[in-house]
Amino acid sequence: MANKGEFVKPKLTEFKTHRLFKFRSYTRLAAILLVLGVIPAIGGGVASVSGASTASGLKLAQEWVAAHSQPPTVASLGFTSSQALTKPPKHEVIDYPIAETGVNQIIGQGIAAAAKVLGWTVKVIPTGATPESVAAAWNQMVADPPNGIITTGNPDSEYATQLTTLVKDHVAIVNGSVPNNQAGQGIVVDAAQSSDYRLRGKYEAEYIIAKSHGHAKVAYYNVPEFPVLLLEQEEALSIFKSQCPACTINVQAVPITAVGTTLPAQVVNYLEGNPTVNWLMMGFGDMDIGVPSALSQAGIASQVKMVSQADGPTNFGYIANNQVQVAAIPEGDSYYGWMMMDALAEHFAGDPIDTALFANLPHYYATASNIKNSSAAWAGPAGFQAMFEKLWKG
Repeated sequence: MANKGEFVKPKLTEFKTHRLFKFRSYTRLAAILLVLGVIPAIGGGVASVSGASTASGLKLAQEWVAAHSQPPTVASLGFTSSQALTKPPKHEVIDYPIAETGVNQIIGQGIAAAAKVLGWTVKVIPTGATPESVAAAWNQMVADPPNGIITTGNPDSEYATQLTTLVKDHVAIVNGSVPNNQAGQGIVVDAAQSSDYRLRGKYEAEYIIAKSHGHAKVAYYNVPEFPVLLLEQEEALSIFKSQCPACTINVQAVPITAVGTTLPAQVVNYLEGNPTVNWLMMGFGDMDIGVPSALSQAGIASQVKMVSQADGPTNFGYIANNQVQVAAIPEGDSYYGWMMMDALAEHFAGDPIDTALFANLPHYYATASNIKNSSAAWAGPAGFQAMFEKLWKG
């Protein structure tokens, strides 16, 4: 049995993949967007975007980058004394179904730290990466229902039956990083919503426009099976179209299985055949893994600069060591864990929840000039832990 405040976790191995690898059930959406021309076909399909705006687009991009080139402050998170708990937290048991990824481990560390402050117990439930293994994990929680569940990445279609049962058992659920989730059907809060992934696309596009002085030739690698990445892509293409008439962007759609395996070689082949391409934009940080070394071995590392979002220590290392990647857009995964625990704390206290505070995660441009520790992920705005501790004391 777990003790109060204990973080019960399984033995985890070394992971490279992002939690988005848990998405498996949106192929119909991807097919629809393919027909509409929002995404290209996997395996060589290319979409080009050319803008038709004025030179003011470059100025807008430069202003955006300048305004987001330092880590956000705790004040920018929007939490105030009005979010203080009206009742002291009592002991709760929280389950955290987790795909065994590095990112989710960092989120889990944040959840564990918050649980210690709240006096709660957290149990990690490994989900695997298939709909079947996810369903099995949720069946486990149905058999031994906790007081609350925090889940990130899995669309609720993968556990709809279990969700109905858990709701009847009055289990509170916080869901993160799932677009267009059906909030209200047992979901207390949707965290990191669709708007957050559109924001990430804007961050990437604005940076490239600003740093290329409005003359970027971009190869954008993305995995269209992931709905949130399609939202990111849609926003990025819109920004390029409206603000950068001299820019071109070619979308290279790749399958999940290419990430961390064949993708670096694919990038090398594409760049060798398209020597005028000077920027790489990756759908998320783990897609960068192995790319800098592959480009270096091919002798073309100096041809491009690379940007991605949801970045961690590997990406920070590339930036610090001047290995192709020049900017990262981290999401503050430890803060993400604390934030979702706060949603549950407010729920259990019976307090009204301002859902807008949970819609977007904090982001900024991590570059060689502001990365202080390239071996650790950015936890979130400095002082966020103390902020939540104060709110939880009421």
